[in-house]
Amino acid sequence: WRGTALSLTKSAKGLHALGANGLDCGPVVSTEPNTGTTLVWSTLDAHKIVPQQTSGTVYAMGLSAAIPVLPRGYNYSVMFAAAPGGTTAGVYAWGALIREYHGTVRLPSVTLTHVGYYTDDGAYYYVWDNYGL
Repeated sequence: WRGTALSLTKSAKGLHALGANGLDCGPVVSTEPNTGTTLVWSTLDAHKIVPQQTSGTVYAMGLSAAIPVLPRGYNYSVMFAAAPGGTTAGVYAWGALIREYHGTVRLPSVTLTHVGYYTDDGAYYYVWDNYGL
């Protein structure tokens, strides 16, 4: 990895240190190190571009100004899922909650039951070439 590609991954101790820049739109995962309790939050429905941003000790998330028009009456919900047992347990709890809301089920993963490999049709080479690696 040579320190270049992974530098794009956000990891911080405390929201004030996250430095979310408005391009961060995915779920936020926060684990309390002493108890292992994990809180995950994200949009629940009407997923549009909902960036997150931090400035000092202020954290904000909301619809992006890049969306030029919204339908009349548009709204969205934010969900919070908390679970003991660490980061993985928290993300599983978040996934269960969002699947329950949308009435979907978790699909079995062939990667957990069979040996195999992935191909990305050459995208790997394109990305690494752009990073000069």
